[in-house]
Amino acid sequence: MRHVVTAAGVILAATAAHDLWGADPGGAATAAARREMDDRWEASRRRADVTAGLAAALVDGRATPAGAVGRVAGMGRADPGWFAGVRASFQDCGLVRPGASDREVAARYLLVHLEVVEETAAHRGDVARAGAAATCLAALSAEAGPTAR
Repeated sequence: MRHVVTAAGVILAATAAHDLWGADPGGAATAAARREMDDRWEASRRRADVTAGLAAALVDGRATPAGAVGRVAGMGRADPGWFAGVRASFQDCGLVRPGASDREVAARYLLVHLEVVEETAAHRGDVARAGAAATCLAALSAEAGPTAR
């Protein structure tokens, strides 16, 4: 049995055999499970940093949509379990259709992050940045393919 905790698009999993909430305080199983969770959290933080950088590079004109999608797809190949979780979450939400390619899933993942850039810029009154983000969103939408909605 596995417990899954999702937060801000991050999927972390711990086996039920490792009680992370204190049944084995200080025990080897708990220490190993905590290290695993720490490693997963660090990997998640690195992916978030890379993705935020890619979104900013797209909006600033320092990256191409194809290159940015390729980088996200590369993160998926490096951590297939994470990417499978992204795919499953997006399918559950109707953001990608069943059978979507890895590039479509990667493009949709990047689109979600670009939407945050656009909304943040609009909220701050940065019309130029919001417009640049909207242009990037339009360019990536075709690569992301149709949604299941």
